[in-house]
Amino acid sequence: MSNNSTSLVKELLQEIERLKQEIAELKREREKRIMRYPEMKMNIELLAEFFGVLSSPERIMILELLWERDRYFTELESILELGPSSLKHHLSKLQRFNLVLQERSRGKYVISDKGKEVYSLIVDVHKKFLQGEKE
Repeated sequence: MSNNSTSLVKELLQEIERLKQEIAELKREREKRIMRYPEMKMNIELLAEFFGVLSSPERIMILELLWERDRYFTELESILELGPSSLKHHLSKLQRFNLVLQERSRGKYVISDKGKEVYSLIVDVHKKFLQGEKE
C-alpha cells in the first residue's frame, strides 16, 4: 500500500470514528429529551394513524351526526350521500379507535364517550384556531 493510500485509510477511519461518536451523542441527547418529556415515548405511528382518522371530512361529519343522535347505517348513507363500501370504510376507521360503536341489538351506530371527547376537541380546535379563517 502506498503512503497516500495509507494516509487516506487513516483519515477515513478517523472520520468513521468521529461519526460514531456524533451518533452516540445524538442518541444521548434524544434520551435526555425523552427523560424531560416522558410523553415523547408515545407510539408515533399510532398517533399519526389516529390523526389520519380525523383528517377526513366524512368521518368528522359522522361524529357530528352521531353527536346529535344514534343513527342507522342507511341513515348515514343517505345523509352523507356515500356508497355502502365507502361508509363502511369510514365507520371502520372510527371504530378502530372506539370513537363509534355499533349496538348489537338494533344495529344503530352511536358515538362513544371517547368519541364525544374527541368531537368536543375538534369543535374547540375549530373555535380557537380556525374560526374566521378563509375556507
